[in-house]
Amino acid sequence: MFNVYVSEFSIGFGPALFTKKKENQETRFSIRAIPLGGYCAIVGESLPEFTEEEYAQLSDKDKELVDLYKTVPNERKLDGISRWKRAIIMIAGVTLNFILGFILLIVSYSITVVPTIINNYVTVSENSNAYKANWTSEDVIKTSKYEITINGNTSVKEFDCEENNSNLYYSISVLTNNEFKPQSENDVAKYTLVTMDNKVINFELKAFLNNGEYTWPKVGVSFSYNYEKGTYRYNFGEIMKNSCKDFGEFSIAIFKGIGQLFTKDGIQNVGGMISIFTVQQQAMHSGFNVVIRLWALISINLGIMNLLPFPGLDGWHFLVLIVEGITRKELPKKFKTIMSNIGMIILFGLMILVTLKDIIGLF
Repeated sequence: MFNVYVSEFSIGFGPALFTKKKENQETRFSIRAIPLGGYCAIVGESLPEFTEEEYAQLSDKDKELVDLYKTVPNERKLDGISRWKRAIIMIAGVTLNFILGFILLIVSYSITVVPTIINNYVTVSENSNAYKANWTSEDVIKTSKYEITINGNTSVKEFDCEENNSNLYYSISVLTNNEFKPQSENDVAKYTLVTMDNKVINFELKAFLNNGEYTWPKVGVSFSYNYEKGTYRYNFGEIMKNSCKDFGEFSIAIFKGIGQLFTKDGIQNVGGMISIFTVQQQAMHSGFNVVIRLWALISINLGIMNLLPFPGLDGWHFLVLIVEGITRKELPKKFKTIMSNIGMIILFGLMILVTLKDIIGLF
């Protein structure tokens, strides 16, 4: 991009497992030990000026970079092009992470086969919450909407039950998921169902304490299905709609997760490569489309994490460019290099600690 000199293109970080540079080519290709993202080493990215004494103390690899910096034309160095071009280069990797994540979501929904219910029987128990809300066994539900509030945080979602009858079951069964496990008697789940003849059914479930744990009251309906698999695939509009929805929900969840890192529970839930491998193994049992969605989540997560203004990440370099653009003054290269190195040391240290936590968790 912009004809800058790329000395190395690496998949992963850490020690090099494989490296190769063809004759008459300026870029070295590498595969490294830690398979989290990758990087492009661009000449002029953060190379400080050295005195002769400092140069003599450098490693052979660092001396090679310094010598390369001296030979590359200024217009091909990162610090030799305009700031707006540098800014585009800095966010290019992040943008590709987002694009890859979105493409993976599209692929996931393209290969998803939706189990289609050809017979849908709903039995409403007498004197149940559903019965008291005037829900009868004869009602054919068109849409189902829940509004679940836990610890003051509300989750709202609406399901089209006419197009896919299984959505009615999914909308009710979410109360059994750990995600919606009640934490206090103030937690509440509100449902609004609309039948095919536009009858509106409203009912509310309030959490209560049962054997020392908070739980939800029973809705009071039972489901009986006959499935016909492989008869329905998402059309293009549904694929794009679901992909956009997942992209947004994944992004919001990641930002919330970053905020929770500074809490006790958040630290306990942090996982590294071993956790990712474990989750992927579990996803394999649910189908390849679920694995692809997991890869999409990882790609989006890498993009968002790389946007953070933490030294060493693209977000930091982008912030530096903004500061330099506002002040019209270049920050010292040595300062930028030191800050980036400190940031990378901290990140790798955290990565090691998280990996050790994963290993301890296996026993």
